[in-house]
Amino acid sequence: MMRKYPQLLINVPGDAFRLGPGVAAVSRAESQLGGNGRVLVRPSGTEPVIRLMVQAADAGLAEQVIGQLAAEVRLALAERPRMSRS
Repeated sequence: MMRKYPQLLINVPGDAFRLGPGVAAVSRAESQLGGNGRVLVRPSGTEPVIRLMVQAADAGLAEQVIGQLAAEVRLALAERPRMSRS
C-alpha cells in the first residue's frame, strides 16, 4: 500500500527547454528526502511554466526542499540564454 505524504506544488514561469537535459537540483532534492518522499519536475502542457512537486513524510522538510528546488530552477533559467525553436 502506498503511504500518503504531504505534497507541495510550485509553478516556476519559464520554458522547460531552457533547463537543458537535466537539473542537478532534482538529485540534490531527492537525496535530501532520503528515500522518504518524491520529487517531480515537468513542463506544463498548457502554460509556459515548469511544475515542481515535492512529497515528503515531513511537511516542513517538503517546504524546505521545494523552496530550494524552485530557487535552483529559477537560477538555471536565468543563466541559460533564450533559444529559438525551429
